Amino acid sequence: TTVEYLVVAGGGGGGNIGGGGGAGGFRTNVTGHPLAGSAFPVSATSYTVTIGGGGSGGLYSQNGGSGGDSVFGSITSHGGGGGGSRDGTWAGANGGSGGGGGQSSTSYGGPSTTGGTGNTPPQSPPQGNNGGGGNNTTSGNSLAGGGGGGAGAAGQTSTSSAGGNGGAGSPVAIETATAKLYAGGGGGGTGSAANSAPDAGT
Repeated sequence: TTVEYLVVAGGGGGGNIGGGGGAGGFRTNVTGHPLAGSAFPVSATSYTVTIGGGGSGGLYSQNGGSGGDSVFGSITSHGGGGGGSRDGTWAGANGGSGGGGGQSSTSYGGPSTTGGTGNTPPQSPPQGNNGGGGNNTTSGNSLAGGGGGGAGAAGQTSTSSAGGNGGAGSPVAIETATAKLYAGGGGGGTGSAANSAPDAGT
């Protein structure tokens, strides 16, 4: 009369030369998991299942798009926030987990950037964490974006030469007897040719 579930929403897209996308909202009720919600009673009827898509990556001066919601019956996990861009809207977007803040420099008129707020809209237990902020160094080739938040941890704030790592996912044993990580945040990108690849998310 009850089932266990894992519902993960679509992750946010990365911003242009900027913040990593936030992980899609993470909700589960698997027994013993630290983020487990309450029992989910079922009956002999149909249940709607919707799989949220990931957000698009940002083009020049654009933030990444936020991910789509995933739904199982009455359980909704909200899409991850898109990452902020360097020259557009610097802050990461709110979402299941928040997107990382974009790169910023005083030469572009940008202040230190902030990551998006995770667990938006709020759920209990929380469905995700905040994104990390971008830096505001004046060295144009050393700008870096913050990491997107993950189900298990917030995204890291960037340094002057490295994008912040995405927040860790959360391990769940539901597909198999061995736990797998789900809903990790994307890493922040940099403006340096020597370090152009974003740090890995899960």
